[in-house]
Amino acid sequence: MHMQRCISVMSAILLLNIVVIACCGQTTVQKVSDPLSTINVSDANNLIAQNIGNQKFVILDIRPANDYTSRHIPGAIDISYESAQSKNAVGKLDRNKQYLVYCQTGVNSAAAAQIMAGLGFKDVQDINGGYAAWVQAGFITYGCPGTVISK
Repeated sequence: MHMQRCISVMSAILLLNIVVIACCGQTTVQKVSDPLSTINVSDANNLIAQNIGNQKFVILDIRPANDYTSRHIPGAIDISYESAQSKNAVGKLDRNKQYLVYCQTGVNSAAAAQIMAGLGFKDVQDINGGYAAWVQAGFITYGCPGTVISK
């Protein structure tokens, strides 16, 4: 009888410990949204299509101006990587808008997107593979001059 009572008490204590650990061990993790992400060209194309006419959406081509003038993604504006690095031209942009950034291969645009996120831009997306991946996927490009932002 005494042994059975001890087992019951021990079981109750074990169960209580499990409940306490399960309840107290839970922590609420609040996800902090990352202002920077990388997307593939298909998702970038869909994002552009969804934002046609949206003044809060900006496509930034950070390739050299002559590359931009030659061919670029429709709706993109030109801000060279050197200007993006200087932070001066980028600092003039509205930090609350959504930005889709690309370069020729995705390397410089990833760096520029990091700079923008570091400056407090809220929503910056980099096209994985850059303009080369865009062209390889067969998406539309334009070959006319557009808006050029200089240093």
